[in-house]
Amino acid sequence: MEDSALTPVVVARIVLGAQSRAAAEKARADQDREEIRRRKNQFRAHSAKKRQSSRPDLEEGEIEEEESSTPTNSSTSNSPAVFTPFKRLPTPVTPINELCPTFCTTGTTYHLKLGSRTSICPRIHNPKKLSICPAVLQGVPCAGLASTRCRLNHSWSFHIAPSCANYMMGCCYAMPCPYAHHDFVHTFSPLCEQFSKIGYCEIGHACHKIHWRGKVPEVLEMMKQKAKEDSLGRKLEVAKARAKESMKLKMPVRTLSMGETTTRELVSGGEWKAKPEVIVRGETTGELALQEDFVPF
Repeated sequence: MEDSALTPVVVARIVLGAQSRAAAEKARADQDREEIRRRKNQFRAHSAKKRQSSRPDLEEGEIEEEESSTPTNSSTSNSPAVFTPFKRLPTPVTPINELCPTFCTTGTTYHLKLGSRTSICPRIHNPKKLSICPAVLQGVPCAGLASTRCRLNHSWSFHIAPSCANYMMGCCYAMPCPYAHHDFVHTFSPLCEQFSKIGYCEIGHACHKIHWRGKVPEVLEMMKQKAKEDSLGRKLEVAKARAKESMKLKMPVRTLSMGETTTRELVSGGEWKAKPEVIVRGETTGELALQEDFVPF
């Protein structure tokens, strides 16, 4: 009988304890929200003051209106763990009228969609001017083509295909060859700067330069070095021959018997003419023979 009589009292105490704990937790949550709201207001005031100092042309009313226009989520506005960022002033970026190297070589850039030009990257992003996929040059199927992970170009053209080193040396027997066979390019041609940078050339087949990205093949480097040595050797031989011919045209001859020096010169008629030079000897024995234009020290 005592247990049955005490049961309602115990239940009432439990209910009262639960209600008091719930009220205390609610009061604590209200205090936390008030503290967060107070800190937000302080941060907004500090941000407005800092923006006013950096932008003196904006008035206080415009700053408050700009801050109040920041969208907030009603479901998370009272949550103590979520903070809504403030609106920032946009940074003006001047567009650059050139292709983006990162986009052309990889097919994508951070925070950019295909074919878009935003304030993050001012260069042009054209999906039609992407570089060729390495799998196409190797003659194997691209693993990322089916899953759209590979965004590079899988269609062949002279604008994106590298130059064939074997064709430039005259020994390409691959049919068909995945590399470009340019008729105006040889092993001594310079590298195409645009192709080596982005893997794409606007001129294409009419370009007279080597299309290659990265390090030049060792075969081409060896051929260029050999050609350079041969050209230097030929130039040296020609210079020696010309110097030899010039020495034949004008050669000094000494005559000890007469004490004079004659210089033979070739006149226009094809005959040699002797030109004497006056020699002045000293009166004292042992002095050297001097010319008239000698200046003593």
